[in-house]
Amino acid sequence: MTSLARENAIKGLAHRAYDRDHTDAGERPSTTDFAFEYVTWLLAQGWSEPPEAQPAPAPASPTPPNGLRGAAIARHALAQIGKEAAMTADLDDDKALVPYDEFGNLLRAAWTPEGEIVWRAPEPFSARLQLGQFARGRAAGYVVWLNDESRMFPMSMTEFVETVRTVGVEPGGYVEAEWIAHRRGGAYGIQLYMSRRERRQVRRGHD
Repeated sequence: MTSLARENAIKGLAHRAYDRDHTDAGERPSTTDFAFEYVTWLLAQGWSEPPEAQPAPAPASPTPPNGLRGAAIARHALAQIGKEAAMTADLDDDKALVPYDEFGNLLRAAWTPEGEIVWRAPEPFSARLQLGQFARGRAAGYVVWLNDESRMFPMSMTEFVETVRTVGVEPGGYVEAEWIAHRRGGAYGIQLYMSRRERRQVRRGHD
């Protein structure tokens, strides 16, 4: 309703209410008849009924992971919790921020000859990396992995040996796995996103 239509509706209702109040009780229309007559008059003036409110859609039931049902859902959840706990215990200082350069290369040390250092919280990521080179740091040697965008990810020799023993290396120096950046001592690098127990299980499966 426009402001003018609303004003006319108020006036019409006030006029009808006045007339009804001053009508003899025996001739006074019932409240239902009074309301019906008034709504009929509003419709004749061009008033339209508001659309009925649509019921809110029922919230979708959460989809169990991989179609699991019943007790399997609980087992899956417990396994995930156990994995996170094991990873927290296994990873070296996994809560520490790790340094990247402005091009997205993970830095072995918190230093870059030019540009800015971007500090990030370590997050697991899946990637097919290629072995790029062996390098020598101030304290120990390390390797550098490259992703499909030629971004560099250093890895300590200890973790490199663990990676080869656990998942192996494809011809051409490729490894596809889930990784996470971490700090070991004063150096940064990546390692397999697996607990020690999971690594042992994978290695036993290869034997």
